[in-house]
Amino acid sequence: MTAPTQLPPPAQVAPEAEAPPRSSAMRARTLLVAAIVIGVLSLVALALDLGWVVGAVLSLAALAVIVVGPFIAMRRRSLVVAPIAIALVSLLNPVILGAVAAHVTNLVGVVSFQRGIIFWYDYPGIDGWDAPDELAVVDPAALAGTSQDATRGVVDELSSELGWSWTVDGDIGGVASIANGFGGPSVFFRADSARWSTPDFDGSPEQAAVLLAALDEAAAQLELTEVTDTAGDVAAGDGERVWSDGVGGELTVTVDGSDVAFWYTGGPFSTVPTEEYLALLEPYAGLELPEPITEPDLP
Repeated sequence: MTAPTQLPPPAQVAPEAEAPPRSSAMRARTLLVAAIVIGVLSLVALALDLGWVVGAVLSLAALAVIVVGPFIAMRRRSLVVAPIAIALVSLLNPVILGAVAAHVTNLVGVVSFQRGIIFWYDYPGIDGWDAPDELAVVDPAALAGTSQDATRGVVDELSSELGWSWTVDGDIGGVASIANGFGGPSVFFRADSARWSTPDFDGSPEQAAVLLAALDEAAAQLELTEVTDTAGDVAAGDGERVWSDGVGGELTVTVDGSDVAFWYTGGPFSTVPTEEYLALLEPYAGLELPEPITEPDLP
């Protein structure tokens, strides 16, 4: 007799993976849509500078997505959509975008979105100051040398004739570019001398005459032809007098009892002629100036 044939055991059919409930998929997609909307609105709020209230609302909404996202990912079997939503709001929220914008501003100056992306670093003008129709074009090096020679001449003359001793208050001055207010330099500069002071004035008309004669000579060197007593009477030993050129240069002296101080300040002076300045200004014509990030150091 032949042995009975043994039949193989029936094949085991693996059960089909259970699909996530439709409601779970809907929740994940809703979360992703919310994340996209929050990200887009955060970008719009940054571009249009909609203020901290809008930023706070969007930040809270982003935080809600970040909190709810892991719950949906674990409990609703959304291992792709929910993490994408969390990643979106983690990057595109007002806090992160504001920090990135601040970093970009520090690197390249103010950026605005008017007629495309506008980089205000290269703006040739100065925020808060209207340039005259005809610019005063001055050679910075020549002006620095002239102002130093003129003011030093006053010090040397009065020290020699009257025996006055002098001190310099603050820095020694010099020529400096004026910032445009948006992170870059303008085409304008200022020139400042040291502020010289002495306590040795005796109040006599003779010393006052020597003082004013020396300052008149310095003003002539600097081509300052307009003279104005802005306070009191310098010749009488108490007041302030200014010599100016009408385009930004000023030599000032103050007398307060025995104390005398004088200094030169000039600017804003341009480094380019009017036609070139207007050409540099043309790309910004019709645009609204953004909020400045620095205060231009005007004379």
